[in-house]
Amino acid sequence: MRILIYQPRVSYYVGGGEIVPINQAKLLIEKGFDVIFVTSCADWIKESDIFKEFKNKFSSNIIQVNIPERLKKIYEVEPGLNWERWDKESIHFGLHVKKVIDEIDYDVAFFHAPLDLIALNQEKKNIGYLHGYPESINYACLILLDNQSEFIAVSDKVKEKWDELLPNKNIEVIYNGIDNAYFCPSGESNKIIDLLFVGRLIENKGIINLLPIFKKITNLNKDIRIAIVGDGPLSDQISNYIVDNNLEQNIHKYGYLPHGKLLDLYKTSRIGIFPSISKEGLLTTVLEATSCGVPAISSKGLGLDVYIKNGINGFLINPNDEDSIVNLVVKIINDEQKLNEMSDNARKISLDWGWDKKIEKLEKVLKRYE
Repeated sequence: MRILIYQPRVSYYVGGGEIVPINQAKLLIEKGFDVIFVTSCADWIKESDIFKEFKNKFSSNIIQVNIPERLKKIYEVEPGLNWERWDKESIHFGLHVKKVIDEIDYDVAFFHAPLDLIALNQEKKNIGYLHGYPESINYACLILLDNQSEFIAVSDKVKEKWDELLPNKNIEVIYNGIDNAYFCPSGESNKIIDLLFVGRLIENKGIINLLPIFKKITNLNKDIRIAIVGDGPLSDQISNYIVDNNLEQNIHKYGYLPHGKLLDLYKTSRIGIFPSISKEGLLTTVLEATSCGVPAISSKGLGLDVYIKNGINGFLINPNDEDSIVNLVVKIINDEQKLNEMSDNARKISLDWGWDKKIEKLEKVLKRYE
């Protein structure tokens, strides 16, 4: 069976929708599947470290198609702000790459954004991966997806939302996994970061809501050490807030970090906080942190209750309830025994969420088309 994985953003952008297909491709190739991975490239776009690592090992499985100069304006817009930026890329690059994909003889294709379907052969079996959800979908998307029957959602919450947007479609849930061998605790007790945020610096990740919370926490604990990892359009606003409120001694803003350096931060952190507001599934950062033994605080309503158990391996909170979050963080930071218990639990629970277990469910889907 030949499997096509189409993800045009995976070469330059790092998010759950990019990390997941790379991990799937690796595991399917290692299990003996014939996998072709199609993505984009341009000499004016910097490839991500995650993609470079993937390409170095599996270059023979990857086809990169050059982005035409006429589409450059699309890529000058900051990615990750809204669905419109992704939709424009899906349509215009999709129409460009379609002639390449039409020449590929494949049995099943996976696509990772709704409008990416435009690039695929509509006569073949195409399965859409749903990593999050918009508030609504436009008419063009509805028409394109009308004949698309099968989807995979990364959480029950994502499935629930898409069931509303696309009634009468077959949407199966396969949760994301984690590479437990790579994301693992250090075994040392040297925790230099008390509170760690990792994510794209955009409104939906909840980082702006966190800033006054961080300020209140530092007022109560002058020695607390907070790290913010990620880049994005809100970067300057966050930096200004830190300076204007004299928080430079407590908050260190790292920007984007390659996976190796991010792993080092996970291993030296006591608590992770990921208060996304909406529209997301099972957060990759939550899986990464807990696999490293870092208890995670995240938002209610994202469907994370299947993974995060309050007081066991993390906490689910209302991201808009500042005082409750402040009180929770201060209480846990001061309870070393509880933190150690939760750290052990976080690692143990994550072991049941390894990619090797999740890929078995994907194999069952593929067997239906043999």
